[in-house]
Amino acid sequence: MTAAWPYTSPSRAAEQLLGAPREVRIPRNGDLDLWFKGWCLGHAEGRKGAATTTSGVDVDIYLTVGKRLVAHVCQWSLREGAGLAEDHRVAALESPSQAISWLKQDNAGRLGYLAKRAWVQACATWPGLQSEAVERVE
Repeated sequence: MTAAWPYTSPSRAAEQLLGAPREVRIPRNGDLDLWFKGWCLGHAEGRKGAATTTSGVDVDIYLTVGKRLVAHVCQWSLREGAGLAEDHRVAALESPSQAISWLKQDNAGRLGYLAKRAWVQACATWPGLQSEAVERVE
C-alpha cells in the first residue's frame, strides 16, 4: 500500500460523484465527539440475536472534505430491560495505509470480515482508493 495519498482536492470530484457532503457527528467513548463534513464510502454491518438480546457491529469508512479518511467501528447491544449500549471507536487518518493499520489494530492485528467488506466497498466507491483494495507485490 502507498504511504501517502496523492489526491489534493477530493471535494469537487467527490461532489460530482457522490453528491453534496453531509455533516457527520460520531460519538466517542471517553473523548469529545468527532464532527466533520464528508461522504460515507463504505459500510458493513453484522447482527446476531437471541430471544432477549440483539447485538451487532457496524463499520463505516468516510472521506472528509479535507481529504482525510475516517474509520468508525460501533459495537452495540440491545438487551431487554437494559436498553441500548454502544461502544464507538473512531479515528481520523491521513492515508489509506493508516486506515488499514487502524482497522487491523482495532481487531487484534487482523483485518476483520466487516472491516474488510467496508474497506473494499470504499475502494470501489471512490476512484482515489481503487488501487488500495488489494496489497500489490512485484
